[in-house]
Parts: sequence; structure tokens; C-alpha cells
Amino acid sequence: MAGKTNDTEDRIIAATIATITKRGSAAISLRQLAQHVGLTTGAFYKHFASKDDLFRAVTVTLSQQLTAQVMPLLAAAATPKEKLCLLGEQLLQASAAQPHVIDFLFFNPQATQQYQPGTDTTDFPLLTLTRQLIAATLASSASTTPTADFFTQVWSFILGYALLIKNGAAVYDRALLTRTLDQMLV
Repeated sequence: MAGKTNDTEDRIIAATIATITKRGSAAISLRQLAQHVGLTTGAFYKHFASKDDLFRAVTVTLSQQLTAQVMPLLAAAATPKEKLCLLGEQLLQASAAQPHVIDFLFFNPQATQQYQPGTDTTDFPLLTLTRQLIAATLASSASTTPTADFFTQVWSFILGYALLIKNGAAVYDRALLTRTLDQMLV
């Protein structure tokens, strides 16, 4: 398609992430994004067919970026449980530092569709990594909790704790994260 370049798509995604970072995803206006990157609204639609299409691309990008940041830290952990705790810690710290971005990454419709068991999460490496660490943690424990249930428990705790931190109702406490994971594995 003439006029469609990865550079333009990358600029649109970067502008979207910048808007989300500052004001949240509700502030996204496709017309304003198009103007910001020097496109007409019609030209914008040559790159992304809809807001959902754009949000999917942004979710994939954020998932890739966060996974790339956390992978070196996980390499230093010895056990799957330690890796899962480190991942949780990184997500919680990111939530405190960039609440709109993490809120978008966890709760936009393109992300939440991926939470269903059996969904192909190839494009969402953060979710794939989380599921792998959950399965490995369960396999190395005496827990009989089904993997899907354990995923829901861990994900719910991390997301809920992140919301509490984001809204100033709690302060991050690594010991609480570790104790909670230990209690879930009983």
C-alpha cells in the first residue's frame, strides 16, 4: 500500500504511548494522533483500520518492551517461584511509575481478550512469560491448584495490588508479594 511505512506506524504507536503515559487511554483521539504525526485522518486509516487495531499494536509493543526489560532480571533468579516474584515486583513497580501505561496494558479490550485459557498469546510476550512462570512454579511445588486457577489468582492479586498502589491505597511491599504467593501455593 502506497504511503504505508513501518516508520509511520512506529511514530503513531510512540505518540499513542506518549498520550497514554501522560493522560491515559481515554484521552486518545485518532484525529489528534494523526495530526501529531503529520497525517490526515484518512492517511492514518491506511496504517491502522480502527482504534482497536491501533490499541492491539500498542499493547503488543508495550508487552514486548516490558518483557525485554524484565528478562535480564529473571535470568538471575534460581527458581520459577523467584522468577514469578520478580516479575510481579517489576509489574508493581511499573504500575507505580507509569500507572496509565500499566492500566492500559492490563485492562484495554485488546489485552483482556488474551486472558482466556487457550488464547494464542504469541504477540503478547509478557502474558506468555507470566503463564510460563506460573506453570513452572506450580510444577515445582506440591500445589494441586489447576494452572488456569493459579493464573487467575496470581494475575488478580498483581492487578488488584497494582490498582491499590496506583490509587495510593497501598505501598509496595515485596514481603507481602512473597507471602501471598506462598499462601497461594498451599
